[in-house]
Amino acid sequence: IRAGKTSFMFACQPGMIKSLTRCYGATYAEARDADISGCNEMHVKGDEASMTDLLPNAAKALLLALNDGFDPVTGTQLGPKTGDLALMESYGDFYSAFIAQLSFIIDSSLDLSDRLDRLVDQINPCVLLSALSPRALEEARDVYAYGAKYTNSAVLICSFATAVDSLMAVKKLVFDLKEVDAATLKDALAADWNGYEKLRLRAKRLEQKYGNGEEESDECAAKLSEWLFDHLSKRRNSRGGAVKLGVPSTSDYISQGKKLPATPDGRRAGEELSKNVAPVNGAEKNGVTGYIRSALKLVPTRFSEAFVLDAMIHPSAIAGDDGIAAVRSLIKTYMALDGISIQFNVFSPEMLLDAQAHPEKYSDLQVRVTGWNALWNGMTKKEQDAYIERSFSIAASPGA
Repeated sequence: IRAGKTSFMFACQPGMIKSLTRCYGATYAEARDADISGCNEMHVKGDEASMTDLLPNAAKALLLALNDGFDPVTGTQLGPKTGDLALMESYGDFYSAFIAQLSFIIDSSLDLSDRLDRLVDQINPCVLLSALSPRALEEARDVYAYGAKYTNSAVLICSFATAVDSLMAVKKLVFDLKEVDAATLKDALAADWNGYEKLRLRAKRLEQKYGNGEEESDECAAKLSEWLFDHLSKRRNSRGGAVKLGVPSTSDYISQGKKLPATPDGRRAGEELSKNVAPVNGAEKNGVTGYIRSALKLVPTRFSEAFVLDAMIHPSAIAGDDGIAAVRSLIKTYMALDGISIQFNVFSPEMLLDAQAHPEKYSDLQVRVTGWNALWNGMTKKEQDAYIERSFSIAASPGA
Protein backbone atom coordinates (compact mmCIF):
# COMPACT_ATOMS: atom_id res chain seq x y z
CA ILE A 1 0.00 0.00 0.00
CA ARG A 2 2.81 2.39 0.88
CA ALA A 3 4.30 1.73 -2.56
CA GLY A 4 1.04 2.72 -4.27
CA LYS A 5 -0.60 -0.71 -4.56
CA THR A 6 -4.07 0.55 -3.73
CA SER A 7 -6.13 -2.50 -4.67
CA PHE A 8 -6.15 -3.91 -1.13
CA MET A 9 -9.18 -3.62 1.11
CA PHE A 10 -8.79 -4.72 4.72
CA ALA A 11 -11.80 -6.66 5.99
CA CYS A 12 -11.76 -6.86 9.78
CA GLN A 13 -13.23 -10.15 10.96
CA PRO A 14 -14.21 -9.25 14.57
CA GLY A 15 -16.54 -6.48 13.40
CA MET A 16 -17.89 -8.63 10.59
CA ILE A 17 -18.80 -11.42 13.00
CA LYS A 18 -20.58 -9.06 15.38
CA SER A 19 -22.48 -7.43 12.54
CA LEU A 20 -23.69 -10.61 10.84
CA THR A 21 -24.75 -12.31 14.08
CA ARG A 22 -26.38 -9.17 15.49
CA CYS A 23 -28.31 -7.92 12.50
CA TYR A 24 -29.99 -10.99 11.05
CA GLY A 25 -29.08 -13.98 13.13
CA ALA A 26 -26.25 -15.67 11.26
CA THR A 27 -24.54 -18.24 13.45
CA TYR A 28 -21.05 -17.60 14.77
CA ALA A 29 -19.63 -20.24 12.43
CA GLU A 30 -21.42 -18.72 9.42
CA ALA A 31 -20.22 -15.23 10.32
CA ARG A 32 -16.67 -16.40 10.93
CA ASP A 33 -16.48 -17.98 7.48
CA ALA A 34 -18.37 -15.24 5.65
CA ASP A 35 -17.29 -14.17 2.19
CA ILE A 36 -16.70 -10.73 0.73
CA SER A 37 -18.77 -10.49 -2.44
CA GLY A 38 -19.06 -7.66 -4.93
CA CYS A 39 -16.80 -4.89 -3.63
CA ASN A 40 -17.00 -5.15 0.14
CA GLU A 41 -20.38 -6.73 0.95
CA MET A 42 -20.51 -9.43 3.65
CA HIS A 43 -22.46 -12.60 2.92
CA VAL A 44 -22.83 -16.04 4.46
CA LYS A 45 -20.84 -18.40 2.29
CA GLY A 46 -23.02 -20.46 -0.07
CA ASP A 47 -26.23 -19.84 1.84
CA GLU A 48 -27.17 -16.20 1.35
CA ALA A 49 -28.89 -14.63 -1.65
CA SER A 50 -28.71 -10.92 -0.86
CA MET A 51 -29.72 -8.35 -3.44
CA THR A 52 -29.05 -4.63 -3.47
CA ASP A 53 -32.53 -3.20 -3.83
CA LEU A 54 -31.81 0.52 -3.66
CA LEU A 55 -29.23 3.22 -3.09
CA PRO A 56 -31.21 6.08 -1.53
CA ASN A 57 -29.68 9.55 -1.69
CA ALA A 58 -29.75 10.98 1.85
CA ALA A 59 -28.90 14.47 0.58
CA LYS A 60 -31.95 14.36 -1.71
CA ALA A 61 -34.13 13.78 1.36
CA LEU A 62 -32.61 16.87 2.96
CA LEU A 63 -33.45 19.02 -0.07
CA LEU A 64 -37.02 17.70 0.00
CA ALA A 65 -37.21 18.70 3.67
CA LEU A 66 -36.01 22.20 2.77
CA ASN A 67 -38.80 22.49 0.20
CA ASP A 68 -41.76 20.92 2.06
CA GLY A 69 -41.49 17.77 -0.05
CA PHE A 70 -41.36 19.65 -3.36
CA ASP A 71 -38.70 18.44 -5.78
CA PRO A 72 -37.06 21.32 -7.67
CA VAL A 73 -35.51 18.89 -10.17
CA THR A 74 -38.80 17.47 -11.49
CA GLY A 75 -41.04 20.34 -10.43
CA THR A 76 -43.39 17.95 -8.62
CA GLN A 77 -44.57 17.34 -5.06
CA LEU A 78 -42.41 14.25 -4.68
CA GLY A 79 -42.32 13.74 -0.92
CA PRO A 80 -44.84 14.31 1.88
CA LYS A 81 -45.54 17.84 3.08
CA THR A 82 -43.39 18.26 6.17
CA GLY A 83 -43.67 22.00 6.74
CA ASP A 84 -42.20 25.29 5.56
CA LEU A 85 -38.65 25.81 6.83
CA ALA A 86 -39.43 29.47 7.52
CA LEU A 87 -42.17 28.44 9.95
CA MET A 88 -40.15 25.82 11.83
CA GLU A 89 -39.35 26.84 15.38
CA SER A 90 -36.29 24.68 15.93
CA TYR A 91 -33.66 22.55 14.27
CA GLY A 92 -35.43 19.56 15.81
CA ASP A 93 -38.44 20.34 13.62
CA PHE A 94 -36.23 20.39 10.53
CA TYR A 95 -34.46 17.16 11.47
CA SER A 96 -37.83 15.45 11.90
CA ALA A 97 -38.84 16.70 8.43
CA PHE A 98 -35.59 15.28 7.00
CA ILE A 99 -36.22 11.89 8.62
CA ALA A 100 -39.78 11.86 7.27
CA GLN A 101 -38.53 12.51 3.73
CA LEU A 102 -35.78 9.90 4.01
CA SER A 103 -38.29 7.39 5.37
CA PHE A 104 -40.57 8.13 2.42
CA ILE A 105 -37.77 7.56 -0.10
CA ILE A 106 -36.65 4.29 1.52
CA ASP A 107 -40.09 2.85 2.21
CA SER A 108 -41.65 3.66 -1.16
CA SER A 109 -38.61 2.24 -2.94
CA LEU A 110 -38.67 -0.94 -0.85
CA ASP A 111 -42.37 -1.38 -1.56
CA LEU A 112 -41.56 -1.38 -5.27
CA SER A 113 -38.56 -3.69 -4.90
CA ASP A 114 -40.65 -6.15 -2.89
CA ARG A 115 -42.94 -6.58 -5.90
CA LEU A 116 -40.00 -7.09 -8.22
CA ASP A 117 -38.05 -9.43 -5.92
CA ARG A 118 -40.76 -12.11 -6.14
CA LEU A 119 -39.92 -12.45 -9.84
CA VAL A 120 -36.14 -12.24 -9.75
CA ASP A 121 -35.55 -15.99 -10.12
CA GLN A 122 -37.57 -15.91 -13.33
CA ILE A 123 -36.00 -12.75 -14.71
CA ASN A 124 -32.43 -13.37 -13.62
CA PRO A 125 -31.83 -16.94 -12.39
CA CYS A 126 -28.40 -17.46 -10.84
CA VAL A 127 -27.31 -20.90 -12.00
CA LEU A 128 -23.70 -20.84 -10.82
CA LEU A 129 -24.45 -19.59 -7.31
CA SER A 130 -27.30 -22.10 -7.06
CA ALA A 131 -24.89 -24.91 -7.94
CA LEU A 132 -22.68 -23.86 -5.03
CA SER A 133 -25.46 -23.52 -2.46
CA PRO A 134 -26.18 -26.72 -0.47
CA ARG A 135 -29.80 -25.79 0.23
CA ALA A 136 -30.51 -24.80 -3.38
CA LEU A 137 -29.13 -28.15 -4.55
CA GLU A 138 -31.07 -30.14 -1.96
CA GLU A 139 -34.35 -28.43 -2.82
CA ALA A 140 -33.68 -28.09 -6.58
CA ARG A 141 -34.43 -24.36 -6.41
CA ASP A 142 -32.68 -21.29 -7.69
CA VAL A 143 -31.08 -19.41 -4.78
CA TYR A 144 -33.35 -16.47 -5.53
CA ALA A 145 -36.44 -18.72 -5.43
CA TYR A 146 -36.11 -19.35 -1.68
CA GLY A 147 -33.21 -21.69 -2.38
CA ALA A 148 -30.91 -20.07 0.18
CA LYS A 149 -31.13 -19.96 3.95
CA TYR A 150 -30.82 -16.16 4.00
CA THR A 151 -32.87 -14.41 1.30
CA ASN A 152 -31.92 -10.87 2.22
CA SER A 153 -32.16 -7.45 0.62
CA ALA A 154 -29.77 -4.54 1.02
CA VAL A 155 -30.21 -0.80 1.25
CA LEU A 156 -26.99 1.11 0.53
CA ILE A 157 -27.10 4.67 1.82
CA CYS A 158 -25.49 7.28 -0.44
CA SER A 159 -24.19 10.78 0.38
CA PHE A 160 -24.03 10.12 4.13
CA ALA A 161 -21.47 12.82 4.97
CA THR A 162 -23.04 15.33 2.55
CA ALA A 163 -26.35 14.92 4.39
CA VAL A 164 -24.73 15.28 7.82
CA ASP A 165 -22.74 18.39 6.85
CA SER A 166 -25.86 19.91 5.27
CA LEU A 167 -27.88 19.23 8.41
CA MET A 168 -25.17 20.96 10.44
CA ALA A 169 -25.17 23.94 8.07
CA VAL A 170 -28.93 24.40 8.48
CA LYS A 171 -28.67 23.93 12.24
CA LYS A 172 -25.88 26.45 12.77
CA LEU A 173 -26.64 29.10 10.15
CA VAL A 174 -30.45 29.17 10.31
CA PHE A 175 -31.32 28.13 13.86
CA ASP A 176 -28.38 28.44 16.28
CA LEU A 177 -26.48 31.48 15.00
CA LYS A 178 -29.34 32.94 12.93
CA GLU A 179 -26.86 34.21 10.33
CA VAL A 180 -29.27 33.60 7.46
CA ASP A 181 -33.03 33.21 7.18
CA ALA A 182 -34.74 30.28 5.50
CA ALA A 183 -35.77 32.25 2.42
CA THR A 184 -32.23 33.51 1.77
CA LEU A 185 -30.74 30.03 2.13
CA LYS A 186 -33.28 28.56 -0.28
CA ASP A 187 -32.63 31.41 -2.74
CA ALA A 188 -28.89 30.75 -2.54
CA LEU A 189 -29.35 27.05 -3.27
CA ALA A 190 -31.74 27.78 -6.14
CA ALA A 191 -29.11 30.13 -7.62
CA ASP A 192 -26.40 27.45 -7.18
CA TRP A 193 -24.73 29.90 -4.75
CA ASN A 194 -24.17 32.44 -7.55
CA GLY A 195 -24.35 35.86 -5.90
CA TYR A 196 -24.05 34.24 -2.45
CA GLU A 197 -20.34 33.41 -2.41
CA LYS A 198 -19.73 34.71 1.13
CA LEU A 199 -22.55 32.56 2.44
CA ARG A 200 -21.21 29.56 0.53
CA LEU A 201 -17.73 30.02 2.00
CA ARG A 202 -19.25 30.37 5.46
CA ALA A 203 -21.10 27.07 4.97
CA LYS A 204 -17.97 25.31 3.70
CA ARG A 205 -15.83 26.61 6.56
CA LEU A 206 -18.13 25.71 9.42
CA GLU A 207 -16.39 23.86 12.22
CA GLN A 208 -19.19 21.29 12.35
CA LYS A 209 -18.04 18.90 9.62
CA TYR A 210 -18.24 15.13 9.81
CA GLY A 211 -14.85 13.43 9.61
CA ASN A 212 -12.85 15.45 12.12
CA GLY A 213 -13.81 13.84 15.40
CA GLU A 214 -15.89 17.00 16.06
CA GLU A 215 -18.52 16.30 18.71
CA GLU A 216 -21.64 17.96 17.29
CA SER A 217 -21.37 16.61 13.74
CA ASP A 218 -20.37 13.16 15.02
CA GLU A 219 -23.44 13.14 17.27
CA CYS A 220 -25.63 13.96 14.26
CA ALA A 221 -24.00 11.19 12.21
CA ALA A 222 -24.42 8.67 15.03
CA LYS A 223 -28.08 9.63 15.46
CA LEU A 224 -28.73 9.14 11.74
CA SER A 225 -26.93 5.80 11.77
CA GLU A 226 -29.04 4.63 14.72
CA TRP A 227 -32.27 5.67 13.00
CA LEU A 228 -31.34 3.87 9.78
CA PHE A 229 -30.54 0.67 11.67
CA ASP A 230 -33.71 0.78 13.76
CA HIS A 231 -35.89 1.61 10.75
CA LEU A 232 -34.58 -1.18 8.51
CA SER A 233 -34.16 -3.85 11.19
CA LYS A 234 -37.94 -3.87 11.69
CA ARG A 235 -38.60 -4.69 8.04
CA ARG A 236 -38.70 -8.03 6.18
CA ASN A 237 -38.59 -8.32 2.42
CA SER A 238 -41.11 -10.15 0.22
CA ARG A 239 -38.93 -13.27 0.26
CA GLY A 240 -38.99 -13.42 4.06
CA GLY A 241 -35.45 -12.17 4.51
CA ALA A 242 -33.90 -9.30 6.40
CA VAL A 243 -33.31 -5.83 4.98
CA LYS A 244 -29.62 -5.17 5.55
CA LEU A 245 -27.99 -1.76 5.87
CA GLY A 246 -24.83 -0.71 4.05
CA VAL A 247 -22.91 2.42 3.11
CA PRO A 248 -20.94 1.63 -0.05
CA SER A 249 -21.84 4.28 -2.60
CA THR A 250 -20.64 2.38 -5.71
CA SER A 251 -20.49 5.00 -8.50
CA ASP A 252 -23.72 6.69 -7.39
CA TYR A 253 -21.82 9.37 -5.51
CA ILE A 254 -20.99 10.71 -8.98
CA SER A 255 -24.18 9.89 -10.92
CA GLN A 256 -26.54 11.06 -8.17
CA GLY A 257 -24.42 14.15 -7.63
CA LYS A 258 -24.81 15.13 -11.28
CA LYS A 259 -28.60 15.26 -10.82
CA LEU A 260 -28.68 16.96 -7.42
CA PRO A 261 -28.98 20.75 -6.98
CA ALA A 262 -26.74 22.68 -4.58
CA THR A 263 -26.75 21.56 -0.95
CA PRO A 264 -26.45 23.64 2.27
CA ASP A 265 -22.92 22.40 3.02
CA GLY A 266 -21.57 24.61 0.22
CA ARG A 267 -21.59 22.00 -2.54
CA ARG A 268 -22.59 23.28 -5.98
CA ALA A 269 -25.15 21.61 -8.25
CA GLY A 270 -23.76 18.65 -10.16
CA GLU A 271 -20.70 18.15 -7.97
CA GLU A 272 -20.05 14.69 -6.61
CA LEU A 273 -21.42 13.65 -3.23
CA SER A 274 -19.60 12.04 -0.33
CA LYS A 275 -18.82 8.35 -0.78
CA ASN A 276 -19.02 5.39 1.56
CA VAL A 277 -18.47 6.69 5.13
CA ALA A 278 -15.69 9.05 4.09
CA PRO A 279 -15.99 12.79 4.80
CA VAL A 280 -16.96 15.29 2.12
CA ASN A 281 -13.96 16.14 -0.06
CA GLY A 282 -11.92 18.86 1.59
CA ALA A 283 -13.87 18.74 4.85
CA GLU A 284 -11.41 16.67 6.88
CA LYS A 285 -8.92 18.79 8.80
CA ASN A 286 -7.57 16.38 11.41
CA GLY A 287 -6.03 13.67 9.26
CA VAL A 288 -6.85 10.00 9.08
CA THR A 289 -7.27 9.62 12.85
CA GLY A 290 -9.97 12.30 12.81
CA TYR A 291 -12.20 10.60 10.28
CA ILE A 292 -11.62 7.15 11.72
CA ARG A 293 -12.92 8.49 15.05
CA SER A 294 -15.95 9.93 13.28
CA ALA A 295 -16.66 6.74 11.33
CA LEU A 296 -16.52 4.57 14.42
CA LYS A 297 -19.18 6.74 16.09
CA LEU A 298 -21.64 5.29 13.55
CA VAL A 299 -21.25 1.85 15.22
CA PRO A 300 -20.07 -0.21 12.22
CA THR A 301 -21.76 -3.38 13.48
CA ARG A 302 -25.13 -1.85 12.57
CA PHE A 303 -24.16 -2.20 8.91
CA SER A 304 -24.52 -5.89 8.04
CA GLU A 305 -24.20 -5.47 4.26
CA ALA A 306 -21.09 -3.31 4.14
CA PHE A 307 -19.25 -0.61 6.06
CA VAL A 308 -16.21 0.77 4.26
CA LEU A 309 -14.01 3.74 5.05
CA ASP A 310 -11.81 5.36 2.39
CA ALA A 311 -8.56 6.60 3.90
CA MET A 312 -6.20 8.92 2.04
CA ILE A 313 -2.73 9.34 3.54
CA HIS A 314 0.15 11.59 2.55
CA PRO A 315 3.27 9.51 1.73
CA SER A 316 5.35 11.42 4.29
CA ALA A 317 3.10 10.18 7.10
CA ILE A 318 4.02 6.55 6.51
CA ALA A 319 7.65 6.86 5.44
CA GLY A 320 10.33 4.61 6.94
CA ASP A 321 10.00 1.87 9.51
CA ASP A 322 7.99 4.13 11.81
CA GLY A 323 5.51 4.65 8.97
CA ILE A 324 4.92 0.92 8.52
CA ALA A 325 4.37 0.59 12.27
CA ALA A 326 1.95 3.53 12.21
CA VAL A 327 -0.21 2.01 9.45
CA ARG A 328 -0.23 -1.36 11.19
CA SER A 329 -1.29 0.30 14.44
CA LEU A 330 -3.98 2.29 12.60
CA ILE A 331 -5.55 -0.82 11.08
CA LYS A 332 -5.33 -2.82 14.32
CA THR A 333 -7.00 0.01 16.28
CA TYR A 334 -9.77 0.31 13.67
CA MET A 335 -10.32 -3.44 13.89
CA ALA A 336 -10.24 -3.51 17.69
CA LEU A 337 -13.00 -0.87 17.78
CA ASP A 338 -15.26 -2.95 15.47
CA GLY A 339 -14.37 -1.21 12.23
CA ILE A 340 -15.25 -3.50 9.34
CA SER A 341 -13.61 -2.46 6.05
CA ILE A 342 -10.96 0.14 5.30
CA GLN A 343 -9.08 0.94 2.09
CA PHE A 344 -6.25 3.34 1.35
CA ASN A 345 -4.97 5.80 -1.22
CA VAL A 346 -1.43 7.06 -0.57
CA PHE A 347 -0.85 10.19 -2.65
CA SER A 348 0.65 13.64 -2.40
CA PRO A 349 -1.06 16.55 -4.18
CA GLU A 350 2.16 17.19 -6.10
CA MET A 351 2.12 13.68 -7.52
CA LEU A 352 -1.52 13.87 -8.60
CA LEU A 353 -1.05 17.30 -10.18
CA ASP A 354 1.92 15.97 -12.11
CA ALA A 355 -0.09 12.91 -13.17
CA GLN A 356 -2.84 15.19 -14.45
CA ALA A 357 -0.40 17.38 -16.36
CA HIS A 358 1.73 14.52 -17.72
CA PRO A 359 -0.52 11.46 -18.13
CA GLU A 360 2.08 9.68 -20.29
CA LYS A 361 4.30 9.28 -17.21
CA TYR A 362 1.53 7.58 -15.19
CA SER A 363 0.00 4.99 -17.49
CA ASP A 364 -0.25 2.42 -14.67
CA LEU A 365 -1.30 4.74 -11.82
CA GLN A 366 -4.40 3.40 -10.10
CA VAL A 367 -6.64 4.91 -7.44
CA ARG A 368 -9.08 3.23 -5.12
CA VAL A 369 -12.61 4.43 -5.89
CA THR A 370 -15.40 3.00 -3.70
CA GLY A 371 -14.82 -0.72 -4.00
CA TRP A 372 -12.58 -1.13 -6.99
CA ASN A 373 -9.52 0.38 -8.64
CA ALA A 374 -9.56 2.76 -11.59
CA LEU A 375 -6.73 3.87 -13.83
CA TRP A 376 -5.98 7.54 -13.21
CA ASN A 377 -5.77 8.22 -16.93
CA GLY A 378 -9.22 6.71 -17.45
CA MET A 379 -10.90 9.18 -15.11
CA THR A 380 -12.42 12.49 -16.16
CA LYS A 381 -10.67 15.71 -15.14
CA LYS A 382 -13.55 16.48 -12.79
CA GLU A 383 -13.09 13.11 -11.05
CA GLN A 384 -9.32 13.65 -10.87
CA ASP A 385 -9.85 17.12 -9.40
CA ALA A 386 -11.86 15.62 -6.54
CA TYR A 387 -8.91 13.41 -5.55
CA ILE A 388 -6.53 16.35 -5.86
CA GLU A 389 -8.77 18.49 -3.64
CA ARG A 390 -8.85 15.82 -0.98
CA SER A 391 -5.09 15.25 -1.17
CA PHE A 392 -4.53 18.97 -0.46
CA SER A 393 -6.80 18.82 2.61
CA ILE A 394 -4.95 15.73 3.83
CA ALA A 395 -1.57 17.39 3.28
CA ALA A 396 -2.73 20.33 5.39
CA SER A 397 -4.05 18.14 8.20
CA PRO A 398 -2.12 17.84 11.47
CA GLY A 399 -0.28 14.54 11.47
CA ALA A 400 -1.28 13.84 7.86
